[in-house]
Amino acid sequence: MACAHATGLAMANIVRSIELMRKLARHGDNLATIEPQDAMARTLRAPARVVREARDGGRAGPIRLRARSLVLLAVESARRQYPDPGFAFFANAWNRCPAHSIVPALLADVWKAARTDVGGCA
Repeated sequence: MACAHATGLAMANIVRSIELMRKLARHGDNLATIEPQDAMARTLRAPARVVREARDGGRAGPIRLRARSLVLLAVESARRQYPDPGFAFFANAWNRCPAHSIVPALLADVWKAARTDVGGCA
């Protein structure tokens, strides 16, 4: 069930990110001048909130978590505060999203493909 929920969240935000990427590509010569990693960073969006389980307990900042604690994280709000795309996925934390490397690579590849086939994205 958690996998289906996570997939639904991921797909909605990938679509949202690609829609923003399409808008970015339509302005001036952005498609030709913005590098794929920068385009990905500008358009990446995260879910408003996600639920994570601290299976073994641990810490979330100053808060001590017991084993099996559920934590509600405001991911999009956090992403806006930190420019590193990995932060949206908590890539270096106990609550890392399994898609932490897949989604940014996918979005960068979408931009690369649009650059190759200019008619495909604009």
